[in-house]
Amino acid sequence: MTINVTKTAAGREISQAGTIRATKLDINSSTIAAVVPDTTPVAPTVAVSVSNPVSAVFTWPTVPGASTYTIDYNINGGAWVNGFTNGAATTYTVNAARNNVVSARVTATNSAGTSGYGTDSITIPPWTTLVMQNNWSDYAPGWSTGGYTMTSDGMVVLKGLVKKTTGTPVSGEVIGTLPVGYRPSEVLIFETSTNSNVASRVDVYPSGNIVFQIGSAPWLALDGINFLPSTFTFNALTPLLNGWLIYASPPYATPAYATDTSGRVHTKGLIKSGVATDPTPAATLPAGARPLSYEHIAADNSNVHGQIGISAATGTIDVKGGSNSFVSLQAMFYPASYGGWTSLALQNSWTWYGGAFSTPAYTKSADGMVLVKGLIHSGTVTSGTVIANLPVGYRPKQRLLMAITSYTAYGRIDILTTGDIIVGGPINTLWASLDPIAFMAEQ
Repeated sequence: MTINVTKTAAGREISQAGTIRATKLDINSSTIAAVVPDTTPVAPTVAVSVSNPVSAVFTWPTVPGASTYTIDYNINGGAWVNGFTNGAATTYTVNAARNNVVSARVTATNSAGTSGYGTDSITIPPWTTLVMQNNWSDYAPGWSTGGYTMTSDGMVVLKGLVKKTTGTPVSGEVIGTLPVGYRPSEVLIFETSTNSNVASRVDVYPSGNIVFQIGSAPWLALDGINFLPSTFTFNALTPLLNGWLIYASPPYATPAYATDTSGRVHTKGLIKSGVATDPTPAATLPAGARPLSYEHIAADNSNVHGQIGISAATGTIDVKGGSNSFVSLQAMFYPASYGGWTSLALQNSWTWYGGAFSTPAYTKSADGMVLVKGLIHSGTVTSGTVIANLPVGYRPKQRLLMAITSYTAYGRIDILTTGDIIVGGPINTLWASLDPIAFMAEQ
C-alpha cells in the first residue's frame, strides 16, 4: 500500500495514518564566523600639556576600531594647520611662543568612516618654573618666584627672590639649570641683590647652570638678569683701551655687543688689569649702538658692587672706579635712534639730575619687555618711598627687586604690582640711576 507523506516546514514527515517520525538532518561540522561590518569610530579623547618649555604636547588614547588619526592645530585662533593625516601616532607636539593659545582637533578613521573631532587647547605660560637645586627655594609669597622665559625676540629673562632653606651657600654651587636654547655661549656675570641689601653675584654658564658666587642664605635676587642666548651673533668690541684686557676666554665672555629684533643693544664681556679711575674708557661702541644720553649701569667689579658708564657722545664703555681685577660689561639699553620713550613723572622730591645724563622715562617693546631709565637725585630715601608709578600694561605680577648704582655705591629699587617704583633699600640722595631697570610686563 502506498502511503502519502507530507513534509512540514519544521522538517518532519507526517503519514496519512497520522504517524509522525523525525527525519535526520545533516549538519556541516565546520563553524562559519559571523562577519561584523566596521562602525565609524568615536572621537578621540584629547589631552594637552606643556613641555620643553614652550611646546604644547597633544595626546589621545587608542580609539577602539580606529586604524589611523588626523590632527590639525591653530595658534591664537588662526587658520588650521595640518599636523599629520591618516597616521598611526597618538601624540603630536606644537611649538609656540609664550602666552599663545594652541588648539588642536583630532579625528579617528577606519573603513566605515571618520569620527567627529576630539579637541583641546592650552595657553603657553609666560614663565617656566625654575627647578631649584642644593636647597634653594622661593623666598616668600608676594615676592617673585623663581622662573625663566624667552621673549618673542629671543631674549632670555630670569626672575625670582630665592633663599637657601638649609645650610650655607657655597660659591660655585648651582641654584638651577636652564634648558637647551636658553643658554649663553660663554659665562656671563651679573650683579644682583642679597641680604642685607648689598650687591651679590650670579653667573650663568653655557651648560645652563645658574651659579651662586657671592651673597647670603636669607635671600638672593635673580630679578634683572637677562641676556641673549647662544643663537645670537655678537660683534667684538675691539680694541680694548687704557690697559684693559680680556679676562679669560674661555670660559668667560669676551667683550662684544649685539642688537636684538626690538633694537636693544646688549653688551657682554669680562675685562681685567686696566686703569679703573672714574671714568676711564675700556671699549668703544660704534655709531648706531650708543644710547641717547649718558647711562650709569650696575656691574660686578671683582665680586663687589661696581658700575660702568656708557657715553652717548663718544660711545665709550667707561669703568667708573673700583678694582681692576675684573669688571663685567653686562648691560642692555636702547640706542639713540629709538623714539618710543614716555616721560616718567617723579614723586617725593625726586627730580632729573640734568646735564648729559639720561632723562627719567619708560617704554615697552613688542616682546613685552619694560625698560626704565633716568639719573635722578634729591628725593626722599626712606625705604618704601614711591619714586614714580608705571601705568597699567607696564606692571609685573609679582614684586621685583632690582640692583642699581647710586652715587658709586649699591642701591636697591623695587617694582610693585601696583606699578609703584619704590626705594627698596639703600639709596643716596645725591643721585640714583634707574638705567636700565628691565622686566616683563604682565598686567
